[in-house]
Amino acid sequence: MLQPPGSRPDVNADKFVIKNRHLAAKFPTFSQCSIVANSTMPLPFSSFCAQPWVRLRRLRGMTLVELLLAVVVVAVLVGLAYPAYTEAVERSRRGKAIADISNIQLLIGRYETSRGELPDSLTDVDPKGFVDPWGQAYFYTNLVNAKGKGSARKDHKLNPINSDYDLFSAGKNRDYKSQITHKLSVDDIIRARDGAFIGVAADFAQ
Repeated sequence: MLQPPGSRPDVNADKFVIKNRHLAAKFPTFSQCSIVANSTMPLPFSSFCAQPWVRLRRLRGMTLVELLLAVVVVAVLVGLAYPAYTEAVERSRRGKAIADISNIQLLIGRYETSRGELPDSLTDVDPKGFVDPWGQAYFYTNLVNAKGKGSARKDHKLNPINSDYDLFSAGKNRDYKSQITHKLSVDDIIRARDGAFIGVAADFAQ
């Protein structure tokens, strides 16, 4: 049998078997190499006949590269979007805490109107208590009945920010100091100026 240039008659690897009609239809070049679908006719081992296999390997390689590129792009997008998502969540929680404190302030006002005095604790207003969006109870101090001003929340000049009572959330870090400008307190959601201000401690200026 006539061998193509560069081949050796004693090499059994020069025979390929194609039994898949779909593959034969996809690579019509095989028909030029005496390949008949569903047959076991030997395929001469030559660079010409190997071209479809080379193209197939290249196609698979490009697909893998494209897949890796897509994974990288998704990872970058997630990395860019995650900080914005977490900030949106925190902004929503801060808004919820501000709304909660406004509502609790109204309940305390009703309690004071009906009892003639401020409650000693928030459980006097609601036995179930009040929990902030970060899973911690709201802090409340009756300043009217307090001995001294040591427990009062204070501004940067150490002046009390309320004269009646303090009501606040310790915020995301769940920690605070009496001075609202302390680094542990700037994320607190506070009530100040006897209720005229309700918001983030960092936004308060007196």
